[in-house]
Amino acid sequence: MKLFYISSQFVEERQPAGMIQMLYTAREFRRSLGDNFSFIVRGVSDKAIMNAWELPYKVSSCPFRARILFYIFWLPIFWVKQNRLSSKEVLARQGKILYCLDWHAAIAGILYKKIFGYKIAIEYHDPPFGSWKDRVIVRFCDYLLPTTYALKNYLSRIDEKTKQKSWVIPNGIDLEKFANTFSKEECRKKLGLDQNKKIVLYSGNFVARKGIYVLAKAAEFLPDDMLLVMIGGHDPDSISEFKQKIVEKGNIFVGGYKPHDEIPLWIGASDVCVAPNSKSTETEQGRAAIDWTSPMKVFEYMAAKRPIVCSDIPAMREILDSETVIFVEPDNPKALADGIKEALMSREKADRLVKNAFERVSRNTWEKRSVNILKIFENK
Repeated sequence: MKLFYISSQFVEERQPAGMIQMLYTAREFRRSLGDNFSFIVRGVSDKAIMNAWELPYKVSSCPFRARILFYIFWLPIFWVKQNRLSSKEVLARQGKILYCLDWHAAIAGILYKKIFGYKIAIEYHDPPFGSWKDRVIVRFCDYLLPTTYALKNYLSRIDEKTKQKSWVIPNGIDLEKFANTFSKEECRKKLGLDQNKKIVLYSGNFVARKGIYVLAKAAEFLPDDMLLVMIGGHDPDSISEFKQKIVEKGNIFVGGYKPHDEIPLWIGASDVCVAPNSKSTETEQGRAAIDWTSPMKVFEYMAAKRPIVCSDIPAMREILDSETVIFVEPDNPKALADGIKEALMSREKADRLVKNAFERVSRNTWEKRSVNILKIFENK
């Protein structure tokens, strides 16, 4: 098998969750396939980033605008260069896969599919909306890889036949990275956090659909010995907007963006972690994020063995249940605060949930994810 993994993302030091997911997946493909794996991105700000990920790469120099036109002209030239030394017989045996992370490359790939003889896979993190491009992709791509069952259902609404070529591939986790070797006290010392507070951690984007304003309101119902620590967000403007909107309180600390390598320390410093996703805000063209979102931060909480308080929304129910987290009513600050207090006061219950959650997330490593994807390609 020969796999070409194509993204129009520009890889830089400040990496959002989607980019982290892409890099982990690419690294595992590379480890499995070796030189039969090619990673193509729009550009890289510093070669050291890719060296740290142990990832050889190629640059397409794809402009952010007019990406579809760029790929239409770029793809055949790239393909001929990559395969010019191989005979047709060798290429046929290799089982070439064009793995696309956005629709622009997938549409361009469809145009040359019969000429070059590859198959096309596309990964879905957001819902399709039934536009012309969605209908073309669903009809002509060979592998549809949504991250949740809700996304798979959206695809089947476009065309019932997608069920035969659609596989749910959830996000993954780096267990070794989040198996913190430092104690809670050591993590707090390294980060300069109060040793005497009960720390409630939120890690994620600073947008309303993640429930950040509900969480800030919940802080009003927490006792003075609890500190709400909020980190994440790769967009400085969204973090500034959040700080301006919330009432400054002594029990809220907004740390903002942190490098992914630092996240295990922050989770390790916490007593309980939260995923307070909102049920009522910021839908994507009518598709509520509560149905399809697949937050990587929840996997990270689970791997770090911290009790989790989580909004009871459909997307979370795909990976969690009442034996792994404490579910609370979405958009209810008082219920969220009560859930946090329960996680901190019911030690026996919290320990049981943590144990179950870790066992559950251990099935979802990045390595296992890539192996499952490659098995799909090999068997179909």
